[in-house]
Amino acid sequence: MTLASKEDWEETRERLQAWWRGEFFGRCAMAVCAPKKNPPNAPRPAPKTTPQPNADPWSKMYYGGEALPWWMGTCSAVSCIPSVLGCPRVTDTPNGLWRPMLNDPARIGAEDLRLDTNSPGYRAAMDVVEHGAREVRGKAFVAIGTLLGVGDTLAALRGTERLLTDCVERPEQVYAAEKHLNAIWMDYYERRHDVIKDVNAGGSINWLGVWSPGKYYSVQCDLSYNVGAGMFRELFLPFVREQTEFLDHSLYHLDGVNAFRHIDALLELPKLGAIQFFPGTNRPSALHYMDLLQKIQAAGKRLYLHLTPDEVEPALGNLSARLLYIQTMTNTEDEARTLLRNAGKWSVDR
Repeated sequence: MTLASKEDWEETRERLQAWWRGEFFGRCAMAVCAPKKNPPNAPRPAPKTTPQPNADPWSKMYYGGEALPWWMGTCSAVSCIPSVLGCPRVTDTPNGLWRPMLNDPARIGAEDLRLDTNSPGYRAAMDVVEHGAREVRGKAFVAIGTLLGVGDTLAALRGTERLLTDCVERPEQVYAAEKHLNAIWMDYYERRHDVIKDVNAGGSINWLGVWSPGKYYSVQCDLSYNVGAGMFRELFLPFVREQTEFLDHSLYHLDGVNAFRHIDALLELPKLGAIQFFPGTNRPSALHYMDLLQKIQAAGKRLYLHLTPDEVEPALGNLSARLLYIQTMTNTEDEARTLLRNAGKWSVDR
């Protein structure tokens, strides 16, 4: 398979497969993007009213290291399971805000919901990946989409405050609702993956830009930011575990310093492959929490970090390159190529 904007795709695939196997291939995995030095001249595309791919941005970008061109559509909320189940969005913001639809104060009622393949929400979500599969082949990969975790889906359907009350007053209903929604999650994932796996070289990619062979997703439970360690273990961790066991590879989206209390629980999941460690907007760099980063790697889990180019050397001076994926950007292609060469010099298999 070839990609028009990634000439070394086959070599990149070998490196990413090695990274998922936990093997050291000479440096850390690193995705570094920059404006291409000599981009092809391309006409400005006409305005579009549908979420169809446009290859022009990919042709003007240098994808260094493990960076890859990918496409997900114009509004990620379309692919989220609340939308697919008919939960109305309050706004058309990229991540979506939902108006709760399960409003019975005494009963959650998620078990009444079904994945209706004829519903407008389902058809809109599938139309996006089907467009991508037709238009993107050979130019870029198609992301599986932002499905959300089942805890976050339930928060959208029920309302966050009401769900947190449910966790205290009727935890058995919360558990049952998540179990039902997780079955929907896996069914829905399979349907989307079947559409785009051939375009994705038999693998998967998601909004973090990491490609994996087979079925991969960045599992999550952003609601965990608001719950204690015990409640997370009891009500939410079992379904994160189910997803990691369903997938070939998984990466947990650990978002925000309050969610760091759940690291110990996550490290106990045998099939969880990696953790995206993100302190949050307007927080210190991930490197500020070096003790936690080293703890994650010591447990045999890979790390995914968003870093500035200046942070790459100190990161590699303290962490194992074998279990590290760095996402960064530079101002020029030359700077990106230099950073990749230097990363090879700084990388150590600790």
